[in-house]
Amino acid sequence: MAAPAENQPEVPRADDALSIELDARQFSREAVQRAAYWFSKDWEIEFVPSAVEWRIDLVFRPKVGRAGADRSSVRSRFTAAVLDAELRLQIGRETAGVRELILAKAFSEAGVLEPDEE
Repeated sequence: MAAPAENQPEVPRADDALSIELDARQFSREAVQRAAYWFSKDWEIEFVPSAVEWRIDLVFRPKVGRAGADRSSVRSRFTAAVLDAELRLQIGRETAGVRELILAKAFSEAGVLEPDEE
C-alpha cells in the first residue's frame, strides 16, 4: 500500500509546476476547491485525474509576476487552507439549524415574512 498522501513531498516538475497529492478520505473535494480558489491569486491550480480513487491530485503553476508564489511553503500553506475550509464546512453543517432559526425569528419579528395588509 502506498504511503498516505499527507506524507508525500512536493514533487517538482520540469515545467516549473508543483504536484500536490491530498487524501480524499481526509478532505472533501469542496474544501480543496475552496482552498484552491484562495490560492488562485498567485497560482494556476489544475485538478488532475488521479489513478487512485482516494487521492486528489493537483498541479500548481506560479502565475507570471506573482511575488506571493512561494514554492518553499506552498504545500504546508495549502494543506492548512484545506483544513480551514473543511472545518468551516463542518461548522456550517453543524450550525445550519440554529442559523435558520435565528434568521426566521429575526425576519418574523421584523414583519418581513408577513404579507402586506392594505
